[in-house]
Amino acid sequence: MAAIQRSLKRWRFSSGTVGLTIACAISLSVAGQPASAESRTPTLSAAASEASVVSRTEPSALLQSTGNLYWVVNTENEFSPNSSSVYRTAKTGRPGTERLLYREKGLHYFGALVYAKVGGIWFGYVVARQNMTNSRIVRFQLDGGGLPKTIVASANPIRDLKTDGASLFWADKNGIRATALIGGPTRTVVQGQDFNRVRLGLAGSRLFYAVGRQVRFVPKAGGITTSFITTPTEITALHVAVSPFGTTRVYWGERSGIVASKGFFGLTSIWQGAQTGRYTTSVSFDGARVLWTDCGTNGLECAVRFRLGNATTTIAKSLYFAREVQGDSLRTFWADNDGLKRYTY
Repeated sequence: MAAIQRSLKRWRFSSGTVGLTIACAISLSVAGQPASAESRTPTLSAAASEASVVSRTEPSALLQSTGNLYWVVNTENEFSPNSSSVYRTAKTGRPGTERLLYREKGLHYFGALVYAKVGGIWFGYVVARQNMTNSRIVRFQLDGGGLPKTIVASANPIRDLKTDGASLFWADKNGIRATALIGGPTRTVVQGQDFNRVRLGLAGSRLFYAVGRQVRFVPKAGGITTSFITTPTEITALHVAVSPFGTTRVYWGERSGIVASKGFFGLTSIWQGAQTGRYTTSVSFDGARVLWTDCGTNGLECAVRFRLGNATTTIAKSLYFAREVQGDSLRTFWADNDGLKRYTY
């Protein structure tokens, strides 16, 4: 009998452990956004075109570059060892064009993913967890060559992972850590407890993190932690964008379905108000549009939406566990349990 494979359904949407925003996208100026969207009623509309499938694999984590997509797939196999893999394809790719970059077999689970250039070579860095406890951060070449290297080994599960091009930053249950891209001593940026569900974002010299109902920031080198915003309900998604002019804006989604953003100056902009029986699983900004996914409390009946000006458009709906939304001026990408999807404007 042929081996039957199925992707691991380890996204616990009802517990709020989803919606990681893997990259801090470079955005355009946010001038022209309403100072506060709470006083404006958005126009709702449906998408003008249909979404297409990029890959039939089911990403657990997704990361875009200028021209490519990188993603993680965790596969459970009934009759042979489980596998965790990292794939790449062009943003214009279609099913069958994926290229396998790195794979491990056994009781492993790949999580957050970033990339950086070291010594003239582009590397990917992926969190590899074993039995959902011990974790490693593994480096591998994005061209598929070379040998993988463990940069970090931790006795705690690693939650999120970010890079500023010089260092790696990650969260575990006892705080936020950092190390050089080539490895070496680990330093503690923020000491804490129960940081397993922390979400991270980087902007200039600051490290932002969301825990519970708060977004806070701290110097990347460590130091005094400052509260940025306190929200009505638990934060379930975080994205930090920096404009070409150096302006930082923080986007977040909440357990109540709220999608909002705020800079260091001005009021909070509300892009979606509270939704009965729904919550936000991911949020992003593509330079013009605020992007997000939201789902019912059971992870069903998910939708992918964007806000441009005063209009909110739903580009896909009736999805199963939609997550990892991101994009550029031409396309929006996301993952759901049917695969990696693309919407072209």
